[in-house]
Amino acid sequence: SLKEFDVLCLQEIEDMDVEIIQNNLNLSYTHYDPEGDLLLLSKFPIENSGIIKLSKYRSGSFIFSDLNYYDNRIRIYNFHLTTNRPWLNNTELEEIEENETKFLGGALEILKHYSFYSSVRVRQAETLNSHIATCTSPFILCGDMNDVPGSYVYNMMKDKLNDSFVEKGNGLGSTYNSILKILRLDYIFSSNEIMNARAALG
Repeated sequence: SLKEFDVLCLQEIEDMDVEIIQNNLNLSYTHYDPEGDLLLLSKFPIENSGIIKLSKYRSGSFIFSDLNYYDNRIRIYNFHLTTNRPWLNNTELEEIEENETKFLGGALEILKHYSFYSSVRVRQAETLNSHIATCTSPFILCGDMNDVPGSYVYNMMKDKLNDSFVEKGNGLGSTYNSILKILRLDYIFSSNEIMNARAALG
């Protein structure tokens, strides 16, 4: 149940949904970035916070919130890196897969498209990592990376952090509803001071 959570981080949140979510959860403290569609709700007081825009793309920003956790400070990062912005829907992708000529041309275009937005995410991850390097308290980093485990961006961001799903999760860990039900694009990382008790998706 969502009401059991002490902290909730959401991405791609519309203005109209914020008040509804607040009214249905027992989380008194809020940090919301309407431009980046990022929302953090907390049971614990927020003593300091900030918003960092990563690029001109709408999905390219992060917020940070310093929580007073029983007189200890914990920083929560909530991020959303730019999407691959597919120009093809699922039906069009299925048509390409069924036609060999279309598949070869389509596959090349998809690779070029992915390569461009991947390079954007690399720059965004560098900015986020630079900010994290200045953090002096234990922290949790969570959000929508729009990239898969093992990618360059994933390895950049994970670095020496703990991936909660790798440590305590089970299965493939799919977080993206697409033709392939195997994509994990959303993550929760933590600094070494924080121990992961369990991880679940769904």
